[in-house]
Amino acid sequence: MNLSSKLHKAIFATGALVFSGVLAATPASAASPTAAKAAIVPATPAPAGAPALGLFSISASGQSVNEWTGNQNWTQIGGASAGIAVGPTGVVSIAPGSNNVYLNNGSGWTQIGGAAKQVVQDSSGNIFSISASGQSVNEWTGNQNWTQIGGASAGIAVGPTGVVSIAPGSNNVYLNNGTGWTQIGGAAKQVVQDSSGNIFSISASGQSVNEWTGNQSWTQIGGPSESLTAGGPGLISIAPSSLNVFAYTGSGWTQIGGAAKEVAQDSSGDIFSISASGQSVNEWTGGQSWTQIGGPAEHLAAY
Repeated sequence: MNLSSKLHKAIFATGALVFSGVLAATPASAASPTAAKAAIVPATPAPAGAPALGLFSISASGQSVNEWTGNQNWTQIGGASAGIAVGPTGVVSIAPGSNNVYLNNGSGWTQIGGAAKQVVQDSSGNIFSISASGQSVNEWTGNQNWTQIGGASAGIAVGPTGVVSIAPGSNNVYLNNGTGWTQIGGAAKQVVQDSSGNIFSISASGQSVNEWTGNQSWTQIGGPSESLTAGGPGLISIAPSSLNVFAYTGSGWTQIGGAAKEVAQDSSGDIFSISASGQSVNEWTGGQSWTQIGGPAEHLAAY
């Protein structure tokens, strides 16, 4: 399927979030997990070479944005990029140098904003950014218009439960569910949200993976982690030192791969990685088996 047809599907993978901010406004009611969330389900591998719902990469040189079209075939859809976010609205890219924000909705690239440090996109296609100065979180409202929704931030991610943030300095975790910001946790190194709205974090020390259970309560579900990825139902962790890839089954962890630099997951649970060397893009096909689907890459984004 080409980019244009993919963009008609209202599907996406949520992005990892590390959020900062002098974030005010506590909602009237205490934060709680999304009602009747789907259970965490282990990822099911896709047949090798089957195109993802949408898998994109930034080349190892950073000079091109590419779309996977199946097997080991990739099509260049854009030039140099410092970061991409994908979802129903299209592919969003930050241009190196200027850091201006561009959108490709299937018919070419259009500038939609000024300098940004990070961009993310939710399941409805809403686009959010952190300003280049890191001092504000903003929501795109069309054309080149943005509305500020939060203060300073070191990173953001979005999902059905809302926008989550790690505040600079304290590293405390905050959630904006549409009614303002409220603290939902203490210091964290990274936070992610899956497509069902479940929120997970790596502790500030990096020694535990935790799941949010409401208000400011968290339950430890894993040990040390280098990074987390959440897309479709499921949670993926890269272990420190070894960089081996593990999947959370809902009751424990299973190793599904060797050393990886980065892992991406689409909304169907298909899993992709960049090898630790950065020399190949690979698709998980079950067990600890992976099939190479591309060459060197710097970054992956899937929805």
